[in-house]
Amino acid sequence: MTPAQFNREALERGELTDEHLVELVRSFQESRGLLPDGKAGPITRMTLDQLVRQPAQLRVVNGWLQGPGVEVIPAHASWFSGPMPRGPLAIMAHYTATNPGTARSLAERRIRRRWPLARNASWHVTIATDGTVYQMVPLNRRARHCARGMVAGLSVNQTTIGIELEGRGKEFPDAQVAAARRVWYSIVHAYGIPQELAMLQHSEFDQGRRQDPGELWMTTHAETVIEHAYVGL
Repeated sequence: MTPAQFNREALERGELTDEHLVELVRSFQESRGLLPDGKAGPITRMTLDQLVRQPAQLRVVNGWLQGPGVEVIPAHASWFSGPMPRGPLAIMAHYTATNPGTARSLAERRIRRRWPLARNASWHVTIATDGTVYQMVPLNRRARHCARGMVAGLSVNQTTIGIELEGRGKEFPDAQVAAARRVWYSIVHAYGIPQELAMLQHSEFDQGRRQDPGELWMTTHAETVIEHAYVGL
């Protein structure tokens, strides 16, 4: 029996009363910062509809994301290094500087052993413009996504999860932003990432050479992604 069926039968039997529903609505309104009048009016129903449509949160199991919309394409071990000495302490945002639709091919290039003279760049997760999440490297292993800088007294790659946003930083479709919220939420909660280290910018660590994730991401989307991660809104 589904929850909807159970509740419907409870209403029919009189075990779930109008007073119960009013209190449930009032409690929900208070949790969402709405006027707690106990009435399921248009704003309350819209908020409920948004909650129902929200995709399930992702999980992190042994360093791998699991859940709807996640594709794991493991990179060959030559593309990354050993465990992070103190575990993940931060998250760094990048963009791929490639066109939409390239996220899968970027991951598949790293399935095979890296050629000795090949560019050594790797990262943990790519979030495609259509909302698909590709993971190549376990979140608790050292990828090579930033050439410079320190976090908590260690090199960036020893402490920081690298997330690439597919595209060139000129636009971020709604599906991509929604997926980013889920990814950041899952990582923050899995590893206890402090808020001040949850949205590091590649450009701040590799100044003069890198511009990602760019002004548009930081001014328009980063705040909502972080808010969702720490407040769940």
